Amino acid sequence: MGEAGATLIVAGVSVRALAESAAQGGFRVVALDLFGDADTRRASARWAGIGTPGTLAIEPQKLRDALHLAAAAEPGLLGWVAGSGFEGAVDLLDALSGQLRAAGVSVAMHAGGAEGADLVGGELGERGHELFTATEVEPGARLVEQQQTRVGHQGAGEE
Repeated sequence: MGEAGATLIVAGVSVRALAESAAQGGFRVVALDLFGDADTRRASARWAGIGTPGTLAIEPQKLRDALHLAAAAEPGLLGWVAGSGFEGAVDLLDALSGQLRAAGVSVAMHAGGAEGADLVGGELGERGHELFTATEVEPGARLVEQQQTRVGHQGAGEE
């Protein structure tokens, strides 16, 4: 379970799965994404938009502002996890690394690529692996296999 009172920020194009996983792990979650769907908001204590949904792109200034506000409002902040949408945004991640502790995939991993096993956990180590690895599937749930690439993923059937 998450450290008592610890908050984890999850940021990306869509962070529903990250928010749900972190909440199930016992963390207070601040979700930053483009959509703010009901499931994401239900799994998080706070949500902020960091881009326009139709663009599928994170707006760097909105992200910086949201991270700054969350850091100021959350005294038990453990750090933040960069989810989808940061592939190729090494300069942005590097600039943010001096402002707030990254708790997921490191800037070096984004810059140089990493094997799939290295992508889980990052700065959180084994705790991160526990937090972001699904261990249960609800009865009747449908699973879609995804092929891992060096950074990011390809959906089923894509090559």
